[in-house]
Amino acid sequence: MTWVTILTKFKTLWSKGKYYISFALVGSVAIFVFFILRRKDKAWEMVQKIKDNHDKEVDIINKSLKENAEKKQKEVEKYDKIVDKIEKRYKKKNKELDSNYKKDITKLIKKHRADPQALSKELSKEFGIRYREKTK
Repeated sequence: MTWVTILTKFKTLWSKGKYYISFALVGSVAIFVFFILRRKDKAWEMVQKIKDNHDKEVDIINKSLKENAEKKQKEVEKYDKIVDKIEKRYKKKNKELDSNYKKDITKLIKKHRADPQALSKELSKEFGIRYREKTK
């Protein structure tokens, strides 16, 4: 669970808690108004007002969750595009580097065709490999 979903669930729980408590209080007042004062319209209006306020609050919570999810999705897409761009650059540069190394090695091989020990020394310098001369 992410922090956003936990926060959203907490907000929704808080909204429902407020709704049920206020509904109980307004319901008891509405019953009083309905039976004692004999005003049906006023009692129903009070209950409907609480229900409408709760619906508005839940809609706001859902909208904020949806907006956060959309923002997160846009950021993920942006990240993916950047990573793809970097990977393409890397592949291109790697191919160029490989072809340059092949050319250099080919030149070294042609240059030291007759002397394998000199070729070994040059290759060890080029690639950072430790070279030991053969002892007889």
